Amino acid sequence: DKIQIVGGPDLTALQAFVHPDDDNASDQTVMRIVLPRPIPPHGTIELAVNFTSKLPRAVARSGFEGDYFLIAQWFPKIGVYEGPGERDRQQGGWNCHQYHANTEFYADYGVYDVDLTVPSNYIVGATGYRRGSRHNTDGTITYNQYQEDVHDFAWAASPRFLVDQRAFDWRLEVTADELQQWAKILNVAPDQLALRNVDVIFLLEPGHRNVADRYFRAVFNAMKYFGLWYGQYPYDTMTIVDVPRHSATCCMEYPTFITVGTYFWPAEHGLSPEGVTVHEFGHQFWYGLVGNNEFEEAWLDEGFNTYSDGKVIDVAYPYHCSYNNSLGMPVPGFSWFQVPAPAFPFAGVLGVPVGPLFSCVQSPERTAGRGFYLDHVKDDDLVRNGWQYLNGPSYGLNSYTRVGLTLRTLESYLGEDVMARVMRTYHQGWRYRHPDTRDFIAVVNEV
Repeated sequence: DKIQIVGGPDLTALQAFVHPDDDNASDQTVMRIVLPRPIPPHGTIELAVNFTSKLPRAVARSGFEGDYFLIAQWFPKIGVYEGPGERDRQQGGWNCHQYHANTEFYADYGVYDVDLTVPSNYIVGATGYRRGSRHNTDGTITYNQYQEDVHDFAWAASPRFLVDQRAFDWRLEVTADELQQWAKILNVAPDQLALRNVDVIFLLEPGHRNVADRYFRAVFNAMKYFGLWYGQYPYDTMTIVDVPRHSATCCMEYPTFITVGTYFWPAEHGLSPEGVTVHEFGHQFWYGLVGNNEFEEAWLDEGFNTYSDGKVIDVAYPYHCSYNNSLGMPVPGFSWFQVPAPAFPFAGVLGVPVGPLFSCVQSPERTAGRGFYLDHVKDDDLVRNGWQYLNGPSYGLNSYTRVGLTLRTLESYLGEDVMARVMRTYHQGWRYRHPDTRDFIAVVNEV
């Protein structure tokens, strides 16, 4: 609506939409403003931006479904200025891409101090921690959320959320033997593996109260192992939204804030809600703390996270069903019950099986996705701009599955202990920074 320099000129007339990725003149997702005068080295500028965001019905990353709202990618976000040598740039310049169906995002770190005003009956979860709230005379309430050292801000609101808050106490989760074990593997002192206590806030769908314990155990497991392996989760809070079924907003990650989902009655030995919860929390490390460019090199977060969440699943959930068998045939999904087979008198003659009609079939995380990879391996190179992949399945394969398999293969060559040191060294060296593929390869060679 309006943009101006605080205490200075109005810049609204200078704004222009640009299309750096595909020359699509109809695209209005990147705006450029040439300032009246340059900002000098170490100088500052303060801008006041008035804007209106119109939320769509919930699709993929943002929107509403009934009285539920997920509000993400909703404000004008500053592009990333990359200096000479950063991410292999020859000279400094802006990196700012259009919004694409097949890509995620890229932004720089900063401080978010946000006031959110909603109807007073709405429950709100958001990036950061809550510093306070105030009731307004018009029947609304304003919440203040604050967080340093993050590169995005998202929030959710609904009058139907059930709030369940529990503390992750790392000393109750990590044993002395585990500290010694990983200190030896990673070649660090045990006190360097100290984690931090975190307030974990779940906003649950009313019908999912029965799954709360599984949700919390999943995020506690992820917080423990990601922390031991790569470094402590550095924030005071973690907010997790259990989204309404069919709201199209599940399974997204934002700093200190993720969305997850499950079924009304999930199978006891399946990985719902554990799989998605571990994966989305893992993005706090791969995407959140190590801020790769998701537009150009999605493998550095989605693929690294696929590898890492698989390692967590291996150790925290060694017995889980990948699918079920019924009468010897694979059945999609997971059963929450076991039905004994009827004892037909002709069972031995016709080969009707005895035992449960549904049986759990396990597939190790190490080999999960290999069939999908082999079907699509020739479609695209692993590393390329997200919007240039052949199609959605190719983007998914090369950003997730293929990378998980590749890192598992590298682990087999190097050995698990060396690979653990590679991953920790890379993560620690690039926290709050923007690495690229060459930077990871350099760390592998260094370690």
